Amino acid sequence: MDSLKKFLLFFIIVYTMIGCSNGEETSNETSNNNNEHTQSQEQDETHNQQEKPSPDDSERQLPEEKAIDILQKYKETFMVETSANGDVQDFESKKEIVNHYKSIMSTDLAEAYVNQYFKEESGNLKIIATEAPIWFDETQPFQFENINDSTYHVIQERQSELYGHKEFTFELTYSENNWVVNRVKSDEIGFTKEEAEELVRREANIEIGTETKVAFDHKKDGQFIIHVYDVIENDGTTHNATRGWFKVDPEAKQVTNMFDNQEHITTVIKEKGQEIVNALSKGEMENVSTYVHPEKGLLISPHIYIDQDAIVLKKQEVANVLQNKNEYTWGYHDGSGKPMISTPKEYFKRYENFINADEITVDNIKQRGNTSPNIKETFPESHVVEFYLDGTSENNHMDWSSLYIVFEMDAHGEWKAVAFVSDHWSI
Repeated sequence: MDSLKKFLLFFIIVYTMIGCSNGEETSNETSNNNNEHTQSQEQDETHNQQEKPSPDDSERQLPEEKAIDILQKYKETFMVETSANGDVQDFESKKEIVNHYKSIMSTDLAEAYVNQYFKEESGNLKIIATEAPIWFDETQPFQFENINDSTYHVIQERQSELYGHKEFTFELTYSENNWVVNRVKSDEIGFTKEEAEELVRREANIEIGTETKVAFDHKKDGQFIIHVYDVIENDGTTHNATRGWFKVDPEAKQVTNMFDNQEHITTVIKEKGQEIVNALSKGEMENVSTYVHPEKGLLISPHIYIDQDAIVLKKQEVANVLQNKNEYTWGYHDGSGKPMISTPKEYFKRYENFINADEITVDNIKQRGNTSPNIKETFPESHVVEFYLDGTSENNHMDWSSLYIVFEMDAHGEWKAVAFVSDHWSI
């Protein structure tokens, strides 16, 4: 009997030891498996993070349709469920609503709205009874502008009793791989484009017929630019014939005829001329072409007296003129009468130094040499800016030269270059 007890006791001890040993092995295996699984997960996550693509240019581009969807979601997100007494249903604190709003708004805008429209009272979150923000209305006219790679503006005029008549700018920005409404800016509108058009109808000193259109074109420096034109029908086709361009000062309610305002014209012509000369000095002919009259092109005259057969380059030809390898007869030398034959690149070198002009004048065409000018006879509706180089003292200033850039207004009321006319000392 004692022997049997000793055997059973030994069996129990051995069994227990084996069980503990197996338990430790199982525990170690489980631990090792867990460690391997954790390491595998970390490697997978690291691999996924490395493979996760960064936003490409297409994601940062914002089509107009997507901008409209964002502004609609922005409005829907703002609206929260409330009870009859103004208690907010699904949120318990301002912080919760801020986090909710941040899905479609910047943090600053979300916090501003929450502080303006919600309050915490007696442990409850309540909405403040006031007029809601002005929302974008896709059924009304609006402007969509790309400001930079990560910012777009949606601009719309809106009117309400609380806010009055304002222009609202909804700024959309790309932040943390998501487009959000960053801010909403408003500007007072005390004078509308319709009022500007009506002012021109009443005060412009021109006869406005039944076929005459008075239309807002754009704003510049706070001024309304109004285009007055007739719609002409001929053999089934129509075209616009400009009657005038007018500038309306919204504060003074004053109408200015841009055709007759010499001070305004002088400023514009001089600025455009300097921009052209600067581009010529750098050989930036594509830039120069943007100033060329789209219908009349650019006449090139080597003398201040313009010949009837002077070369005229089309606007698109000007953009690539320096790559043109063809030789042209630009005119004839004074005295010898020999033809001036060269490629455009060789001929256009004469314009490079006028960036250093000693004198710049507008509509003051002078006969500096023996040749009489006929610029005004050739372009009677033009305005002209002259860039004059005085020449060198070594040559007693006999090597003076001038570049006249001749401008005429195009169908859109823009002053465009129609001629480059050269002048210099001649026999």
